[in-house]
Amino acid sequence: MQVLCVSLGLFLVYRAVIRSLGPGQLGVWALVTSWVAISGALSLGVPAGVVRFTAKYLAIGDKRSAEAILSTALLFTMVSSSLMVLLAYPLGLHFIPVFFDVVSQERDALRIFPMSLLVFWVSSVASTVLSALDGAHRIKQRTIVWIISTVIFAMLSLLLVQRWQLMGLMYAQVIQYISLFAVGYLFLRPALRINISTCSVSAFRELLAYGSILQIANLCAMAYDPVTKSLIAWFGGAAATGYYEMAQRVIIQLRSVVVSSCQALLPTFASRSFSDAAKQEAGFYETVANITTFFSVPAFTLLVLSLPIVSILWIGSYQPAFVLYGILLAVGWTTNAISAPAYFASLGTGLVRQVAAAHLIMALLNIILGGVGGMLGGPVGVAMGWSMSLTVGSVIHIWAYRRWTMHDGPTFSKISNLRLIVAGLFGYSTAIGLLAKPGSLSITVSAVAIALAGLGWTAWIHPSRVAIWCWATRRDAAASV
Repeated sequence: MQVLCVSLGLFLVYRAVIRSLGPGQLGVWALVTSWVAISGALSLGVPAGVVRFTAKYLAIGDKRSAEAILSTALLFTMVSSSLMVLLAYPLGLHFIPVFFDVVSQERDALRIFPMSLLVFWVSSVASTVLSALDGAHRIKQRTIVWIISTVIFAMLSLLLVQRWQLMGLMYAQVIQYISLFAVGYLFLRPALRINISTCSVSAFRELLAYGSILQIANLCAMAYDPVTKSLIAWFGGAAATGYYEMAQRVIIQLRSVVVSSCQALLPTFASRSFSDAAKQEAGFYETVANITTFFSVPAFTLLVLSLPIVSILWIGSYQPAFVLYGILLAVGWTTNAISAPAYFASLGTGLVRQVAAAHLIMALLNIILGGVGGMLGGPVGVAMGWSMSLTVGSVIHIWAYRRWTMHDGPTFSKISNLRLIVAGLFGYSTAIGLLAKPGSLSITVSAVAIALAGLGWTAWIHPSRVAIWCWATRRDAAASV
């Protein structure tokens, strides 16, 4: 429900922006906000420990320690975010003009930059409260909070963009994150309360010990988006960045459906690692991994095949650049969605070194492949380089978790998952073929029908489909198989 509401809100907002301001303005906004995201570097990974340690202390009944973790993390986030804003402001004023050749776009970027820093500060504080909601196993309440804030953002954006253009979008974001914090804390209060008097050095040390290594991963993750968008803007301009941003939003919203389900299990992985249930974790992980693959591959393939329709409905016309960016991004994000159980299980069980190593490799590959791809193929080459980097990093997440937890064999090696992935790749190839050489309506329909038939067959015979059906009908899955 959360992802559906967020997707609908973003659909309306982006369509309004692209039709009233154009792809260039959208690209300016996307580029500036991605740069500002790097400002989280001073967090030292402290907020990342909120989910793990609030879940830990609530699992053993130590509410005061859980509140100390929340309060300490919140205070540190406020202070570190304020320092980062002060450091980022003069740097942004110096470097922003480098990426814009059009005077009007440079002027707009400089105008929204201070407000984007405010958005960063408020969102950092709000995310700490949302992490505490996850740690307290209040997933339903977290969903409600996101829905409320998204509705506020969408309504204000549609009203304010017409009058204040990009600044109207920034105003809407500030109000969105303020509401996110306020409503989130309202739902959190029955379980945990913010009490500055409970802040302690020991809580900070615990958060820092866990988060300092994870901060390497956070720093790399913060750099992915601004590096990719900067390269696309450099090789293709703001309009290319705008189409890339829209394609990325479509793909990531679908990924959020899968990842949010796995993220909700992070406190479960953490709780199991501190209890007798740790022995059952291997079987629990395998079940989640197989179901995630079963949902991810067909969902992304269907989206890829429908991208031309999305382009017409969202942008107002068929845009080959949007469709191509979407296909390339879908390859990487499909693999990333499949790796989500391994990623969150690693965070929950404390395997942060492996997570950091995978992110570091991904970041380096993104710079190398993105730069080389940009020189050889322009903005499309940059997107291809990012997709390849994301794919490699996601496979490393799966391998590393299984290697260090002694699970047998990778998810990809299971014959049922392998069949599904091959069918998905065939669907992607069909979409690329139709994009490169459009045919008649009959040829297009026939090609898509063949791809869907293969995908449907492999999904139907997948064991997870049987298990889910048996669970839904309250039957014994083993007996049905």
